[in-house]
Order: sequence, then C-alpha cells, then structure tokens
Amino acid sequence: DYCSRIKYRVETYDMRCLIAKKILRTPTLRNVLDYHNQLAFSSTYTYLSKLYTAMLTFALIESDHFSQKTWDDIQLQKLRHILSHAEKRVQFWRDLFNSLGFNPDRLKKLTDLQSIPVITRQEVKRMSQRKLITDKIEFNRLVPNATSGSTGEPFRFYQDRSELYSRYITAMEELRYINAPQGASVLIIGLQTHLYLNRLGERYRELDLEDSLKRRLIYSRIYRNKFGVLISSPVTLERLAYFKERDRVDYRIDAILYRGEGLTKSRIADISRILGGTVFSSYGTRECSMIALQCSSKKNHLVPWMNYVEIVDEKSQPVLPGQEGRIIVTYFENEVMPFIRYDIGDRGRLNEQKCSCGRSTQTIEFTGRGGGVIVLSSGKQVSLFAFSTFIAKNFSSTITK
Repeated sequence: DYCSRIKYRVETYDMRCLIAKKILRTPTLRNVLDYHNQLAFSSTYTYLSKLYTAMLTFALIESDHFSQKTWDDIQLQKLRHILSHAEKRVQFWRDLFNSLGFNPDRLKKLTDLQSIPVITRQEVKRMSQRKLITDKIEFNRLVPNATSGSTGEPFRFYQDRSELYSRYITAMEELRYINAPQGASVLIIGLQTHLYLNRLGERYRELDLEDSLKRRLIYSRIYRNKFGVLISSPVTLERLAYFKERDRVDYRIDAILYRGEGLTKSRIADISRILGGTVFSSYGTRECSMIALQCSSKKNHLVPWMNYVEIVDEKSQPVLPGQEGRIIVTYFENEVMPFIRYDIGDRGRLNEQKCSCGRSTQTIEFTGRGGGVIVLSSGKQVSLFAFSTFIAKNFSSTITK
C-alpha cells in the first residue's frame, strides 16, 4: 500500500508537470484571450480571463521545480513561434532571415539563435518603424510606449495589447515569489506607464504625494485597506518615507516592491525602517518586460516563460557561466514589434548555484540604472524619471544618446 501511494503521488506529479508544460508552451491561449479583448465587457471575456489566469497560475506554481531541460524545451517552442511570426509578418526580420538563410522551423536547440546578429537600441532607433511592426496587425493591438532613457538612448516603440495580460500574470508571480499572503491588498504609487499594474491594485500618481489633501486620502486608504504590498519607484518610495515622518502618521506595509532605477543598501535600509516592511526589487525593461523576479531570499530569478536571456562578450560571443557580459534578451510576448536578440544596454552574469528559496530557475546578477530628483524652491520633489519619460515620448527621434 505504501509503495502504491508513492507511485500514485509520482504519477500525479508527473501529470501535473506535463499539463503545466503544455500550458506554458502554448501561445494560442493568449491569442484566444486577445481576440475576446475586443469584447472586454462581455461574459465570454470575463470567463476566459479567469480561466486563463487560473491555468497560468497553476502552471507557474508547478514550474518552480522544472528541470533546466524542461525549461529549454518550453523556450525552444516559444522561440520558434516568435521567430516564425517575425519571418512571416515583419519586413525587417523577414529580410534579415532571408539574407542569413535562417529558417525558424529548423531551430533545433537554443544556441542556434546565435546565428542571428545582436541588435542594439541605437540600431533599432535608426530603422523605419514600419519595417519593425507586424504587417496588417489589428490597430487595437498597438500600445505606444517609450523607454525612460535611463540607459542613455530613449526611443518610442509599440507594445502588444495582448502582452499586457502576460505582464500582469508575471506581476502576480512577483507577489508569490516574495511570499506575500494570497489576496493581499496592493497599493501602487506612480509608475503610470506600467499599464499592466492597473488591475493589480489601487493606484495613485506620484504627484499626489505633493498635494496635502490627496496625501491624506492615501493615508486614509492605507488605514482602511491595510495594504500588504506597496509597488512604486525608488524616488517615490523615498518621498513617501519623508512625508510619513514629517506628517507623523503611523502605518506599516509589510512588503515593498520597487521598479526602475537601483537603490543602494543604505537607501533600502532607510525605506524599510520608515515604512516598516521588507524591500524587494524586480528587473526588467519597458521593451522586454520582466527579466528577473526577486524571491524571498533576495536572489533575482530569470523569467523563462516571458523571455530568453543570453550573456555575451563585446564581440557578441557567449561567455562562460558566471562570467560578466552584455545582457541580450529575446522577448516572447510582443507580436506587434518583436524584440529578438536585443541588447538592453545592461551587463550581468548568470549564476549556476541553486537558490535557497527552492526554485530551480537560474538567477542573475546585474548592474542597476541610476536616477535622481529635482528639488523645487517650494520643497516639492520631481523625479528625473518623469522628465526622462516625457523627453523620450516627445523628442526620441532627435536624441541620439
């Protein structure tokens, strides 16, 4: 009986892993949901949305202990899909693949991707966007966005509306990675261009902190909702901490997540001491979404269901495990304007050691991006991140570096 129970558990676990792998490999689920996105207020959309969320959540929980071979199989399938789409429907990639004699259907292993040259942000900026956008794409799928310019080269691009849902699912995974209680209330301040956060929690602008009446409203909502998680940018977190001390209000938020520019250990310690919670970060770009999620052990785990990450040297050749190099990303989710072997402008290294949190996904170490604030004579502070975003949106075509 004991052996039978063990066998049943093993078979059940294998079946769960097989189902999870199928879900993560299949891009058509997202396409079905996107089709019904045109009926956003219909019962059909609501049902499909809940079903898709439940299926992906199940699959990602099961994926915590996937082997590297399993992830390689999933990523190979996703690579074939986005490469095949790019070849058939995007002029730039079609012309490039033809000149290289590259056939996405013949992709046998992940390293075959190295036959495609690395492309930089500066190179993308010089190209005609018409050649980079999918032919005859549904207009409602184009979501205009722009990089903040924190790495020096801002430019405008298009997201795929259907990818916003994948980004939302990954944001929910971020909460699970830091062991936030299931169903925890989420407060988001700032990060207005992060559209996928809209459905994750209650949102306020960073400038709302500078208005005493709106700040009191935020305080009242914190007291009433007892938010378990706060998501914001480093500059806004520091501003919130400043006002908490100045206004002498007493509240605590258990988990604090920040996006954007990096934070030093001393700044993290100050924010944690004043706001009362543990501070976590994530790593990503506007173009390629999340690249790494920080777990409860403070290690940055790759997000292999969203993108494929390579580390290369200055000649675009792969480096040995543990060696530092340029971070190159192929993003699976944007069919409107695919980013393939894209140099995001940062450097990092992949680690071989397993994380103490128990997850099997690789971890990455990287260098963050800097930021700052402008202090007005009135004492108000405005994030340079806001200025760089405005400049990127309005003057990206005239800025070279």
